Amino acid sequence: MKKFLFPALMAVLSACVQSVDIKGPAYQKKPVLVGTLHPDSLLTVRLSWSKPTSGTATAVPITDARVIFSQDRIALGQANHLTNGSYQLSIKPTENHLYAVSVTLSSGQTLFAEDYLPLWPAGQVIVSDKKKDNVNANPDITIQLDRALADSSFLWMGLYVTQYSSYGYPDGCIVNGQIKEGCVKDIRKLLKSNYITTRSAVLDPFNGFFDALINKNSNSSPARVRPDVFNANPGYVITVAPLNQGEPWIPEPTNQVPPGENILELFTVGPAYDRYLKSAITGFQNRPTDFEGDLFNPFAEPTPVYSNVKNGLGLFGARNGRYIVLKLNTSNELK
Repeated sequence: MKKFLFPALMAVLSACVQSVDIKGPAYQKKPVLVGTLHPDSLLTVRLSWSKPTSGTATAVPITDARVIFSQDRIALGQANHLTNGSYQLSIKPTENHLYAVSVTLSSGQTLFAEDYLPLWPAGQVIVSDKKKDNVNANPDITIQLDRALADSSFLWMGLYVTQYSSYGYPDGCIVNGQIKEGCVKDIRKLLKSNYITTRSAVLDPFNGFFDALINKNSNSSPARVRPDVFNANPGYVITVAPLNQGEPWIPEPTNQVPPGENILELFTVGPAYDRYLKSAITGFQNRPTDFEGDLFNPFAEPTPVYSNVKNGLGLFGARNGRYIVLKLNTSNELK
């Protein structure tokens, strides 16, 4: 009798299962403001209207707005509309200042956003020789700064390797099996990220983990430096090494393909950009599916990406960074 009841019960329960389509909140069109402050770029923002996530239409630019930039609460001037919702003022932002943008739409609606452009840290980057204690005998990379981080400044870093790959000849170069004179292969530059390993707790663990196989902390690139730990570290020193960079240290050239490079990305950001970048990476980690549509993290909760635009969406954030080519047994001044 028990053997009969169990299959019967399973059949009843299975019959009660059905798919439920849970709709998200109704779409509301909102203005979107996007702009990145950097010392080598003119003050620029792009304005557009948001679009439904389910649609494929391109964003509609906002071309009739009044845009004013300010520095430390003092107006710098009104930006000119260039094209497709891009507004620009012929002034480059400078370090250690607070910048803001005020936007008035034709409807009278106003937008506002601000961020602090931090100083570029002075110091040096030291690359050792290959070390057998590191994965794949990768070298130690030591970042030594001359001063602590400011309260409104946050340090991020990333390790990358550039590789050049041949994608064959462009269309029309091969006729009847013969290569036309003057045709050369299409060489493309690829940038691949490395995991960062360190024995210290100086990197924010939000996108990292403890790797018991190597007894080190590992973070994906870019990684956030914890201000509380870093500023308490005498000498302001960070020592890291790549995790998944294999031999050789510099990708070797092949037929018609130049050698690659190992690169350190080091950048300071303001409070708004810091919150945005951390939330964007967290949201990416919590995505339910991967690029091919397969389950990636089905139990994660959706993570909203931070926006500092009042009465709208988007980001007006400050970033001050450099790319440093890493070579064995070298020292690079940060300047």
